[in-house]
This record gives sequence, C-alpha cells and structure tokens, in this order.
Amino acid sequence: MFLKAGKKCLIAVLIFLLSFGLYYYSAARTNSGYGDSDEILTTSYLLGSAHPPGYPLQIILTKLFTSLPWGGSYAFRANLFAGFLHSLTLACLFLLCLAGLEFWEKDEDKNGKKIKILGIVFGVFILGLSALFWLYASVLEVFSLNNFLTIVTAWSGLAWYKSFIYNFENENKKKGKENFYFFLSCSLLGIGLSHVQTFILMFPGFLGLFIFSLVYYKKWKEKNWQILIGALITVIFFVLINLSLFWLNSRQANVSWWFEQSWSGWLFQVRRGAYARKFVIGSEEMTSQNFWKAYWGGFDLVKYIDTIPKYFSYVADHFNWIGLLLGFLGMAYLFSKNKVLAGYFLLLYLFSGLFLAMLMGVPDCDQNNHQGCRLEIGVSHRQYLQGEVLWAIFICFGAVYLFEIIYRKMKKEINVWFVISIIISLGWGIGLISHWNMGVNRNNSFANDFAKAVLKDLPQGAVLIASGDLPSMAIFYVQEVEGFRQDVKFFTRNRMIKKYFMLANQDYYGYFFDNATEHMVDLIGFNVNMGRDVFLVDFSTEDAVFLGLGEGTYFTIPYNYSFKIVDEIPDQIPIINHDLSRKLLESKINNKNYIKSVFIEYAIFAHINNAKLYSSMGRYDEAVEQAKLALAFRDSQIARQVILNPEVFRNERYNVGGKVFEASYYLEKVKQDLQKGNNRDAYVNMYLGLMLDPVNEELRKLLANFYVQIGNPERAETHYNYLKINQDRLRKEVRKDGEIN
Repeated sequence: MFLKAGKKCLIAVLIFLLSFGLYYYSAARTNSGYGDSDEILTTSYLLGSAHPPGYPLQIILTKLFTSLPWGGSYAFRANLFAGFLHSLTLACLFLLCLAGLEFWEKDEDKNGKKIKILGIVFGVFILGLSALFWLYASVLEVFSLNNFLTIVTAWSGLAWYKSFIYNFENENKKKGKENFYFFLSCSLLGIGLSHVQTFILMFPGFLGLFIFSLVYYKKWKEKNWQILIGALITVIFFVLINLSLFWLNSRQANVSWWFEQSWSGWLFQVRRGAYARKFVIGSEEMTSQNFWKAYWGGFDLVKYIDTIPKYFSYVADHFNWIGLLLGFLGMAYLFSKNKVLAGYFLLLYLFSGLFLAMLMGVPDCDQNNHQGCRLEIGVSHRQYLQGEVLWAIFICFGAVYLFEIIYRKMKKEINVWFVISIIISLGWGIGLISHWNMGVNRNNSFANDFAKAVLKDLPQGAVLIASGDLPSMAIFYVQEVEGFRQDVKFFTRNRMIKKYFMLANQDYYGYFFDNATEHMVDLIGFNVNMGRDVFLVDFSTEDAVFLGLGEGTYFTIPYNYSFKIVDEIPDQIPIINHDLSRKLLESKINNKNYIKSVFIEYAIFAHINNAKLYSSMGRYDEAVEQAKLALAFRDSQIARQVILNPEVFRNERYNVGGKVFEASYYLEKVKQDLQKGNNRDAYVNMYLGLMLDPVNEELRKLLANFYVQIGNPERAETHYNYLKINQDRLRKEVRKDGEIN
C-alpha cells in the first residue's frame, strides 16, 4: 500500500478543513443572484419544487443542512452547504487520485512518497481556487452537489476496477467487495442522474471501463446478472428520489414550479417537458422530428472544431495557465503508466467537458462583447463545471509527474523543496489573486439590494410584474424568505413558478393563460383597469414595443429601478433613489465578477430608459442627470444623445394630463389590417386594444376567430371563456376601485 488508510484519511480531513475554512469566509451572507441560486434558496426554504426537473435532492438536503445551528441568514447557511459539498469534493478528489497512483506506486523512498502526495494536494487546491469552482462554493446552486457526486462516482468506479483486477488475479478472494463497489457505482449514477441530468455524461466512462474489463478478461458471461441488477438499481434510485417531487408539489408553496399531481404530470416535470415543448427552431414548431435539433442545434463539424481552442482558453481562464498545462501533462503521464485508468478518466472528462462544450458552443470574445461573453461563460456555461472537476484529475497527476521529474533531476534535496515551493506558491498565488473577487462573495449583496430597491418605495398593495428570471428570483427571496414587502403582489412572465400563488390570488388576473404574451397583457390590462398601482421591472425594449407602452397603450413613468404603468401623465413624478447605482459605482469593477456586471447592466438600462422618459416629458434636467449616471458605468449612444440634446425624445403625448388611446382606436386598426390581409399587425393590435379594455367583446371575439382560422381552437376557447368569466368582474361601473364586487 502506497499510504496507510489512517494517513490518507488525515490528509483528506485536513484538505476538507482548510478548504471549508476558505469557503466559510467566502460564502455570500445573503442571496447572490448567480444563475438559479435565488430560486434554489427560496424553493428550499419553502420546500417547493424548483424549475424542471425539480431538483428534489438539492431542495431537501439544503433544507436539512440549513436546519443545523450555523447562525446567520437562511441564504448564508444554504451557501455554506455549497462550500461544504465542494470541500468534500476536494477531499474525495485527493483520495481518488491517491487510489489511482497506487496502481503503479508501491514501495518508494520516504521523500519520493511525500513529493507525490504533495503533487496531488497541489492539484486539488488548483481546482479549489479555480474561478467557477470557488464561485459555486460560495453561492448555492445545483452544481456543488453535482460535482461531489461526480468525484465520488469516479472514485467508486475506480474502486470497482481495482477489486475486479484483484479478484481476477487471486481467484475471487474478495468477490463481495467487487460487487459492493459495482452496485455502489450504479446507485451513485442513479442519484446523480436524478439531480442534474447532464450526469448522464458520466455513463460512457463507467460503461467503457466495465465493458472493457469484462471483455478483456473474458468475464462477460459471468456478469450478465450483475449488469441487469446494476441497471435496475440505477433506475430505482433515479425514480425514488424524483418521487419526492409529489410531496414537494403537494405543499403548494408560493414559489414552486407547478405540475399536475399525476404520473403524467410528474413525468412531464422530470423530463423537462415544459422546456422542450417551448423550443422553436427559427419559425418551426417543436415536433418529434426536430426535438433533438432543438436541444443540440444539429450536427455542425465546423462549429465543433472552432469551439475546441475557445473552450480550452476558458479552462485556462478558470484555472490558470498552470492548471491547463498540468492537465495535459497529467494526461500524458497517466497513459504512460496505466492506459486503462487513463482511458477511464479521459472518457469521463471528454463527455462531461469537451464534447458538452462543443455541443453548446462557446461565445466569441472581442472588445464589443467581452463582458457579455464572460457573463455567458460564468453563468450560462456553469454546466462546464462537471468537466472541469474531472479535468482536475489530470491536473493532480500532472503535478505528481512534474514534482517527480524535479525530484529525480535535482541532486540536492534543499533545491528540490525550494523549486517545488516556488511552483506551489505560483500556482496557488495566481488562483488566489486572479479569482479572489469572483470567489469571495461575503459582501455580495447586489441581488438583495436590487430587489429591495425595486420594492421598498412601492405603494401599499402595489402590483409588480417582472419579465426576466434574475430580478424575479431575487424578489422571490426577499419577499418569501425575509418577509420584505409581502404586501406587494408580485407576478412574473413565468406562470408555472408562481402558479400556486396565482391560484391563491385570482382577483389579480382575468384568466390563467398558457401563453406568456397573453399572460403579460392580461396582468397589465386587468390590474390597471381595476385601478391598482401597477409597476414593471426588467422589461426589455422589445417587450415595451410589443406592448405599445408609451406609444398608444399605457405610459411608463420612472420609479427607481422599475416603471409605473399609468393611463394618464401625472403632474407629480416621484424622486428617484440612486443608492444602488452609487454602491455599484463605488465598488471596484472586476472582469470576473459576473453577477455584479449583470446588475450594472440593470442599472444602466434603468438610467437610459429614465433619461428617455424624462426627455419625452420635457423634464430635461432629470433627463441629463439620468444620462450622466448611465455614462458613469459605460458609454451609451442614447445617453450621449440626451446630454447633447435633452429634447431629443420630446413627445407631446407625455405632457401632463396626456392620456392613452381608447380600445376603439385599436379596434379600427385591426379591421383595417384584416381588410389588407396584414394578419401579423392585426394580431398585435388586438392585444394592444385588449390590454386597454380586457372585456372589449368585439376585440376578444376577433382574436378568438383569428386563432380558429390558424387552426388553434384551444386558444380560441380561452378567449371566449375570458369573456364569460370577466364581463361582470370588469364592467366599467365596478372598475377603478381596486376591488372586485
């Protein structure tokens, strides 16, 4: 044995404690806004179902972990869970690499053994200090649990192979141990797949090792029963864990992804049906024929080849150049020592890392979209983490090989330790310095600050509507977990994540539309017609144009980082609070602080739109002030236009007392469009008119007939039902009091 079990465990525990100490310090003290972090925080707190496939294992384990007496906010305790899992991942990575080393390293001189162990530890912390791994050790997401399961499964497969070889050479003396590790591997594959479905990319590596071993050593016929039982165990664990979704869904939490409480509804959630059916390919509708094309984008060899150097440039960026070079060195070293192990690790990595990146594609980076592509690689491409964790196996073996060369070539021991200490200091130092601002999130409260900046000054009982996921999830957290401004009724474009909330608040919408556009039009039109204060946040320019905001339907008025929807320009405009923008400006910008960049973009968007709106209203001083705030973050052509000519967006319709058009205006436009055969414009104008008057019978029936003509009678039926349900609720004589009589 290369190292006694007691010493192995001691080093692994030390690795865990050191890394957990760093991650404890780094953990965000509140919700961070990264990826789906705020959604996982909120759904785990409420014990609801997250977005498909639901992530029940993450939800339940997070709730259990946060029940321990850690102290601090719920978000902090949940973020600690991410650090805890990543610390376990590093400890298991050490044990995995040590187990691999023992295949060829038996008896060695004391110093040589220390050198190799130090090499593994060095590689382990190269991963621990890498950009994405450190980031998701300080904020909760689904990837910390996935990374832990990845390394444990890789180790279990290696342990099975080791026991398989031992039994082959020693006439099955430890057959029970071999079977244990095989069934453990199958169980872990099922657990991992139940959590994150890209875990299926681990299967080729394990199957490759298993099939090769049985074929090469002519044991295939003896293991038929084992294969069947192993496959069954994988399925059982996958199904059993996902069955807990029924319980989570039955709790009907305010934030919980709704699915029908039936086997078909459960299957729809588990297979991510809500996402698959929404994919469109250009103008094509989703069909069984183009299903895979929607997910994988079709076969594109040129794109795949082009992706390879870009992908490895990001691997270098996330680790550092030492991590990249050591990975390739470790790959060569493994193939020279044990081709079976090298092939096993390579298959695991290729499918989870490089091949996945080739299918997903990597954005081009240049001066025009450098920040945008960094955001995409940091957030949208966090799926790369599974591959990067497996790449760290090669880094560890590369460090072992490098240190071994230094030990053999240098005659003086003091020189050996000096050179190795320089390399370690350089590798860890680069990781600490270059990734510090990304990994340390203890002071990252931008998402929390943004959500509260949006909510805090809204009128009592206001209706807030959001389009994008990121601000929605942050607002979910501050309302549901912190209990902040729960009087504000908050709705999102995504109906399914808040369906139970909507079912409990049916006085705030006319009909539960399956279509996002119809849903948003109804939320705005229904609540404005009910006389409620309605606000929008994170609405894109495209959304505003489609909804006709400021161009004929409702006006938008600046209101901090949201916009108030009004049907008449008031004589008093609220004073805007700029505290969040000032905080963003005062903090140092770091090109790897992805989430901070997101909220900077939100602030810029708000200030540019505020500048345009103030210019439209003739409030030129406020317009210039907002334009200057936008320019303080980055250059903007619109902001410069406003500063050079504050009247550039002046619009007489925005004078005090200016009113929206009547629904009859759009009804007339619809009739003209239909006569001309201009169905697209007619369709848009139907919705604009219905937003102004949701129970305009003629417009609603024209829209229903439109759907009948294009072969969608189900959608048509929803609009006939809308009239039946809401004609009494929204009669003009009962509007404008904020209540339904």
